[in-house]
Amino acid sequence: MEKKHSNILALVHIEKAAGTSLIHILRRNFLFQYCDARPLSKGSDGVFRSVDMDKLNSVIRPVCAIGGHSIYPYSELATAYKNMQFITLLRDPVKRYISQYRHISERKSRTIRFEDFLETEGVANFQTKKIAGEANSEKAKEILTEKFLLVGVVEQFDQFLVLLRREIDDKTFDPRYEQKNVVQNRVKSDEIYEMYYESIVERNREDIAIYDYVRDVLIPNKVTLYGSDFDNDLNKFKRDNSLTFGNYIGQYCDFAFRKAYIEPITGVIRRINGMPGVGSYGRFYHPDSQPW
Repeated sequence: MEKKHSNILALVHIEKAAGTSLIHILRRNFLFQYCDARPLSKGSDGVFRSVDMDKLNSVIRPVCAIGGHSIYPYSELATAYKNMQFITLLRDPVKRYISQYRHISERKSRTIRFEDFLETEGVANFQTKKIAGEANSEKAKEILTEKFLLVGVVEQFDQFLVLLRREIDDKTFDPRYEQKNVVQNRVKSDEIYEMYYESIVERNREDIAIYDYVRDVLIPNKVTLYGSDFDNDLNKFKRDNSLTFGNYIGQYCDFAFRKAYIEPITGVIRRINGMPGVGSYGRFYHPDSQPW
C-alpha cells in the first residue's frame, strides 16, 4: 500500500478517556496501516519500546499509526523513531476516576468497595503517571508541551478531532465517529461524585493540574494557531458528524486483517518471548495488577 504519511501517529491511550472511540477513527482512516501496539520483547517490561516497533515493522509495513495502553511518551521510543508523533486525550480527573472504578467493578467483575479503591495508590493521578511515569504534574506538562503533536480533553472531543485533521495535514482524514465503550447508568456515577468528590480531588491533584493546563493553555494555543476558520470548521464538522456514514467494506477488511493476521502473529511473538499471547501491560500500575 502507498504510505499516507512519513510520520507515525502514536496514540497514548489513557483508560476511560475516549481512547477506544479515537482508535476506531484511526482504524477507519488508516485501515491496514494502523496497528494496535503492545510489547513484543522480553525486555519491554510492559512498555512499547523501539525494539517492539522494529518487530511490528517486520510484521506489517508501512505502519502509519499505532495506539495502545502500553505506549508511553517518556520511553525511548520517540528518541529511536524521530518521526513518531504522540497524541492523547485527557478527561476530567474526577469523572475519569469514577469511570475507571465502575469499569473495574462492573465490567471486570472485581469485588471492591469504592472506599478501598480510594486507598489504592496505583490508580491515583493515573493520567499523570501515564504521561510522565510518576505523579509529577510539572514533568508531565513539559512532556505534553514538547513531545506531543496534539493533546485534547474528552469534554472537547470534537474540537480535538478538527485540530487533529489540521495537524496531520490530510484532507482525506475523516474524523466522524460513534462513541465506543460508554459506561451506562450515569445515576450511579453521579451518586459517587456527590459522596466522594473531595476525597477524589485530594487523591488526584496532579491529574487536575495537567488537565487544567491542557484545557486552558495548550488547546487555546492550538486554536489560535489554527486561525479564524476554526469555529466555522468545528460547526461544519458537528453538522456532518452523522452515524450513517462509513466505509463498511474497509472496516470489515480491517477487522479480518487484525483477527486473522496481526493478533495471531504478534501473539506468537509474545509467547516465544515468554509473555502471554494476549494483553499489553507489564509492571505499570494498572487495574489488572491490583490485588483485588
